[in-house]
Amino acid sequence: MGIIRGDCLSFVGMFMAWVSIVGSSAICIAVWYGGRLLQANTISVGQLTSFFVYTKQINNALTLVSGLFGDLMQVYLLGGAVIECSPRMLKVAS
Repeated sequence: MGIIRGDCLSFVGMFMAWVSIVGSSAICIAVWYGGRLLQANTISVGQLTSFFVYTKQINNALTLVSGLFGDLMQVYLLGGAVIECSPRMLKVAS
């Protein structure tokens, strides 16, 4: 059971790191591209601001989903620990 716990923890760590890198990269690309559109007078400052506000809302939702995934993995790990300990508890009780 210890190997499974280690694998799950490393998977959760890699998943959270991947989500962070992708999210930060998307923000950098949006700022860079938005600046280019502003320089070309294709969009206004208000349109760019509203886009960033909308993007922030989506980012918050994705952060909550990734946090939920981490919580579910913790529940999975704790469930395994309870199942692992339950035969010992039954022997003590009987």
